[in-house]
Amino acid sequence: MNIEQSLSTDNTTENGSIKKRRQFIKTAGVPVILTFSSPSVFGALCASEIASGNQSHTGTGSCSLGSPPAFWANPANKDQWPEPYKYGVLPPGKSKNSNNSYTDYIKGTRYKDVVDSRDPTTLLKHMGSARLTPTVEGCFSAALLNAAASKDYALTVDDVKKLQSGRVGVPWSKGDVPAYKEDIIKYLEQTWDNSK
Repeated sequence: MNIEQSLSTDNTTENGSIKKRRQFIKTAGVPVILTFSSPSVFGALCASEIASGNQSHTGTGSCSLGSPPAFWANPANKDQWPEPYKYGVLPPGKSKNSNNSYTDYIKGTRYKDVVDSRDPTTLLKHMGSARLTPTVEGCFSAALLNAAASKDYALTVDDVKKLQSGRVGVPWSKGDVPAYKEDIIKYLEQTWDNSK
């Protein structure tokens, strides 16, 4: 068997496998969740490629990294929050100075107002709390702001909300929907630039 025959045989086998998987998906009659493993969302796929199952553009650089929770929680960056999200305001009697912390701000966008949750904590407080020890709420809050701030971010606002609600899992999830919190945190942390 020469190289051309070997390549032709391998290609035929691969095409047969693909056809069988597609036929299974078409005839299953129920939603099928396809999973794949990926060490990094940016080393592998952007959200649109994940959603479509199109892995042919792996590593094309079509995504941009967002900012971590600590960036969004920093009062110096409050003017960078995208609409409709609100950083918050200082309460009456509190003066603006360089010593203000995220904890000084009130009336910001609440977590429960933007995702499927009853949690009345603000996005700001969740991200501020996640600066040292990542929390799933802080990571989701940062992902929402990143998605609203940049159309090139790996996820859309809708993608973040679906992940938060458990309607979709993460690429390397243990197969459970919703995914384990640790998997979600690990996944979302790879979608931002921690040097910011």
